[in-house]
Amino acid sequence: MQDVSERRAALDASATELSASLAAGNNLIVDDVDVMTGNPSRLIWTSSAGPRGTADYRERSLDSLRQARGVLGLANQNIEFDPEPAVSRTSSGIAAVHVQERYKGVDVFEAAETVRFGPDGELEEITGTSISVDGDHDASPRLSALGAAARAAEHVAEPDDDEATEDIAGQRLDAPRVDISAFTPIYVDAPAATAEQSALLDSGPFEEPIEARLVWFPVDGELRLTWEVVLTFPAYVASYLTLVDAGTGEVVYCRELSDSTVARGSIYRTDG
Repeated sequence: MQDVSERRAALDASATELSASLAAGNNLIVDDVDVMTGNPSRLIWTSSAGPRGTADYRERSLDSLRQARGVLGLANQNIEFDPEPAVSRTSSGIAAVHVQERYKGVDVFEAAETVRFGPDGELEEITGTSISVDGDHDASPRLSALGAAARAAEHVAEPDDDEATEDIAGQRLDAPRVDISAFTPIYVDAPAATAEQSALLDSGPFEEPIEARLVWFPVDGELRLTWEVVLTFPAYVASYLTLVDAGTGEVVYCRELSDSTVARGSIYRTDG
């Protein structure tokens, strides 16, 4: 990646060049840059990129993203934009469209933009995280969803030594675990005939059926095709989102989805 100041200068120049090609009165400004991706995290549009009005926000969002894709670092033509069906609105009249970044029909992990419009329907800004894609990447997994689920279950079933916690009294609490000795993943619903090949697997020793789908995961400057597998422990004591490399079977990411709260209070048996 370029030096931060060099990258910022290049982005500013790109935004100026794009502004000159837009309809009169439109001006694009790079307000902030994500140092991790090297792409803008906030673009300000000083005038509408499309016709005025409060209708067709989703289509206008797509139009603005397509126009700004070069500035956003999304010049690869295999990158697509998938807007959420619903438009978010605030009491002040601001409308927002949340758009997922996709590559060859598969979501890019945690890469999404929000396109905001003012109360008058004017396009105001694009904010979020965009992941650049260089070259061409194969979207065909060598590892099946079944194999990925087995690998993910193996990874989360037994906690690592550093996963134990303490309760409010300082007593050791063992991290949850699950017995997978007899677990062999099987399909409830076979992979869909879509790019992400979403599938539903039998729950086995877990609380709920196992969800799996393909996602792209950026790591160390590379884009890796992975299976996203969600596993919920018995009695809902924990839930994990795990990414398994769709070629090697390596677990590249794992995050607990469940939230917990530790609280301390003073209890009075009579009026204090």
